[in-house]
Amino acid sequence: MKCYRPLSIRPFIAASLGLALSACSSVSTIKAPELPALTTHDPVGPAEAVETLAVTPQMHDFLDRYVLPYENDQLRVTLLLMAVTDKGVLGYHYNERQTLAAPEAFQRRSGNCVSFANLFISLAREAGLRARFQEVELDPVWNSRKETLLVTKHINVVVESGPYSYTVDVSGEQISPKAPRRVLTDEEAQALYYNNLGADALVDEDYGTAYAWFLRAIETYPQLEDTWSNLGVLYARNGQGDAAEKAYLHALALNRREMSAMNNLHGIYADQGRIEEASALQRKVERYRQENPYYLLYLGEEALALGDLGGAERLLRRGIRLRDDIHQLHYALAQVRYLEGDHSGAEASLQRARDLAPRDVLAQYQHDIDKLPFHDRLTEERLLPD
Repeated sequence: MKCYRPLSIRPFIAASLGLALSACSSVSTIKAPELPALTTHDPVGPAEAVETLAVTPQMHDFLDRYVLPYENDQLRVTLLLMAVTDKGVLGYHYNERQTLAAPEAFQRRSGNCVSFANLFISLAREAGLRARFQEVELDPVWNSRKETLLVTKHINVVVESGPYSYTVDVSGEQISPKAPRRVLTDEEAQALYYNNLGADALVDEDYGTAYAWFLRAIETYPQLEDTWSNLGVLYARNGQGDAAEKAYLHALALNRREMSAMNNLHGIYADQGRIEEASALQRKVERYRQENPYYLLYLGEEALALGDLGGAERLLRRGIRLRDDIHQLHYALAQVRYLEGDHSGAEASLQRARDLAPRDVLAQYQHDIDKLPFHDRLTEERLLPD
């Protein structure tokens, strides 16, 4: 179940944004800048607060029928998940465009990962279970909507019962045990909900509504750097460069590695002819990118496409040293090694990629390999799982 957020370089629309890597030592002491109004759009009234975890009488009746008759907490977790997801009961299904509070998600039986988390946590807590929001950093997946670049992130639910802890996730995502994750407070999760609504409005060019939702998100959880970064995008698109700069700078004060804000601030400085400031930011961006195995994968694939096999291998090896569990890195290295004539090395890299990749990707690998020189050395039996 994926979520996304808008931004010109690494945006965010749904409950999941960037993991808080290493922000300042005490974000609560950072004073927020004053927020100017939008200059060219009719004002929209303040966005109303939403009880994202509210429980309706219908939801309580649902629990009464399927969960509450059983007193064992571990059994309640299992029964609740079955009741929510089973097509013969609630039949919840994923819809990435729906960011909903718990009552809406229950009524529509659908929504994105934030919607599911809101629904499941509200029901779990009503059933006496201890449930919390969890943010998980997945492999980045890029897509675009209306000229806005989006990156998927993910939220699921952690339920604790005595000495046991359960992760509740109906997305079907292949989540590595090494994937960074952290528990969110209810306030932060609610701010992400508001941020998603603002991001949707921003993509739809409804700037007044986007502004109202971003302000509500900031009021709910001022330390969420993602909202400040998205607010900067809104100001920039509205022609308010100075306000956008303040928003980006505050996002970076909250998290110095907030790459979306850094990239967009670099664009402002470059457009304004502030060459020294733009260059300084560019150096930081490049330094952080060189620590990102997915960016190294991108560079390695670019080098491979240009025929620079030596450069591609160096980049891919560096990415693997940073993260050895990314199947795409090993698959790309297998291609490079084969084209270099290192057939045994290519087979070893391909085998490592197969060991790490989900089954649906293995099928795609076979389709790709049929078009490559690999096909005359590696048999289908070796490429596909037993």
